[in-house]
Amino acid sequence: MGKDEGLAVKYHSGFTWRSVLAIVFSAIFLTPVIIFSNLMGAGGGIDIAIYATIIFFSEIFLFFHQPLTQHEITLIYCTAWLPIGTMSGSMIFLNYLYNGYFARSPVTAMFKDPFTGHSLKDVIPWWFAPSYKSNAYLLRSFLHYDWLAPLLVNIISLGLSLLMMVALAMIIINLYIEIEKLPFPLANVDASICKTLGDREPVRMRSLMIGALIGLAYGAILFMVPIISSGVFGIQAVLLPIPWIDLTFHIEKILPGASFGIATDLISYVTGFIFPPEILISMFIGSFSVWFIGNHLALKLPYFIEWQREWTPGMSMSLIFQRATLWVWASPQIGFALAVAAFNIIKY
Repeated sequence: MGKDEGLAVKYHSGFTWRSVLAIVFSAIFLTPVIIFSNLMGAGGGIDIAIYATIIFFSEIFLFFHQPLTQHEITLIYCTAWLPIGTMSGSMIFLNYLYNGYFARSPVTAMFKDPFTGHSLKDVIPWWFAPSYKSNAYLLRSFLHYDWLAPLLVNIISLGLSLLMMVALAMIIINLYIEIEKLPFPLANVDASICKTLGDREPVRMRSLMIGALIGLAYGAILFMVPIISSGVFGIQAVLLPIPWIDLTFHIEKILPGASFGIATDLISYVTGFIFPPEILISMFIGSFSVWFIGNHLALKLPYFIEWQREWTPGMSMSLIFQRATLWVWASPQIGFALAVAAFNIIKY
């Protein structure tokens, strides 16, 4: 008998008015911050909003001598991302703006549907965007009947996606945690944060606060300086490029097609201290093989004509990533994903 067998596991609910208040607060007040961050190109920020919510409410209720329990903190930590991610991460209304522009763009009219021979503007599906003849574009508002179908389709799809995530999470928990008992390094970090804020152990709290202050200072230099200087002086003072330092221009002189950059976000480096060394080494070998060697070889082999036609000296790392993924790596990724799915279905 294993050492964990026979031990009674007690579950306590963290669903209280305090945890609900924290989740509603994050959805109302922090979602605009994340949306602005995404529009500025910084991206992400959902984790930061969750940490800010937990620390803020844990300190508030501690001040009134009613500290949050670990169960409440865990519930906030695990669910506060849902409204923020749904409203800001998906950026659904920003996508509608793009869909509307695509439906009316003169560039779209330059292409024809190969099946019907009509202009692409005439075959835009009703669930994608209103027709370019619609008055909705003159009103410059989503409050129009022609936008109803695209909105409903997207919202229903979003709801079904959330249900799918919950269902898959339940399956994965049973398969990889209950049965195979696989390690999840990042989950240990999440659990440690909730435990630290719940127990308030001085050593752990000191480490957490020092790390938070370091991140705050670095984030102010990286993000706040360009934003404030642009708003006050009209000139964006960039101390460090966001989100990476692009060194592709220097690499392509030796290996045409290769891309290389140095991330300026501390999250990229902090995560490296969590994963085992063998995982980091395998990730480095895989990334180096694909974006250094693979991209370069794809320019030499006769099988990737579109990639060879599109690549030009001076392309940025982001553009190389986009075009190389489209013309070189998308098909292998789909094939590997199908192979892994088929293997697991057959095995289990």
